[in-house]
Amino acid sequence: MAALDQHFYHNSIRTYTAAFGTIFNNIYIVRSDGKKIKIPLSYSSRQKFDITQKYEETNAHIKVKFPRIGFVLTGWSRDPQRIQNKHDLMYQQIDRTQVNTVNKQLNRVPYIFNYQVTVGTKNLDDMFQIMEQIAAWFNPSLNINITENPDLGIETSLNVMMTDSSLADDYEGQMEDEKTLISTFNFDVEGFLYMPTSNQGVIQSITLNYYDLNDPDTILETDIIS
Repeated sequence: MAALDQHFYHNSIRTYTAAFGTIFNNIYIVRSDGKKIKIPLSYSSRQKFDITQKYEETNAHIKVKFPRIGFVLTGWSRDPQRIQNKHDLMYQQIDRTQVNTVNKQLNRVPYIFNYQVTVGTKNLDDMFQIMEQIAAWFNPSLNINITENPDLGIETSLNVMMTDSSLADDYEGQMEDEKTLISTFNFDVEGFLYMPTSNQGVIQSITLNYYDLNDPDTILETDIIS
């Protein structure tokens, strides 16, 4: 059977994307009157932050509400800096005294996943508040712990690094549109892709025979370790 004929899916990229989004799920701003506002978060690209969105069926326009935060996966690449022996085996994290078989996989493949976070506001103070709450944590990176790969139950500490950021106050739109502040933050997440899963039997007991050195055919003692 050819390698690519075997279907497998470990939800790795979906898990990383969900974990990444939780970083920005509880950001607030406080207005001068003391009002505390939680910033809405959605999976969306910068293009979705245009000040108006057109509904093609009705030709109607609706203004996007600000402030808001969006994030999106923009790409991925293999990470040669974290490569390990691809022939090493990884085993299921489980109490082997309770099972007859365990899952195993060939060594995981390190990848860097690229994400972009977009922040849109109507005023500079809102932008400053959000920017400080995001950027201060990445000095230069932030680690988040997740349990990934359901077949192995591996706990991984993801390293999330901010690579750059920018601010624009003249985001594309019509001349009559309101002015909007748009900040973008780019991040690298160090994750992995996992190989297909197979099973291996668990050794339940070991029999040790102790032989007489003067008579190799004579067993002096037998131990069974279980």
